[in-house]
Amino acid sequence: TILPWGKVRHAVVVTDMRIFYVRHRRPFLPLSFLGTDLRIDVFRHDHDVIYGNMDRTNLNFMNRCIHQRILFEQFLPGQVHMQTKFGALQINRQHGDAVDVYRLLMKLSRNTS
Repeated sequence: TILPWGKVRHAVVVTDMRIFYVRHRRPFLPLSFLGTDLRIDVFRHDHDVIYGNMDRTNLNFMNRCIHQRILFEQFLPGQVHMQTKFGALQINRQHGDAVDVYRLLMKLSRNTS
């Protein structure tokens, strides 16, 4: 896709102590003097998630036709919330299943038994 601001790439890295979100945006080729954009966000959790919540949303008619009927993809997007002693974090999963993110974040909770 040719976009006026170039292609955006996202990556999320989960470690035992932190969650890193990296966003890299390439410049649009004819206007390469605009430069690249790099953003890194870090959230500290120390493997101690206190609370987790997930809200799933249904796909609209057009996305359901494209993803489920043409591409045979089965997923429900949504939002995942987590809370630690350092603060709260909301993750929006727009393309993909929110359950996968929820299961990953709940593995970061300490064993309470």
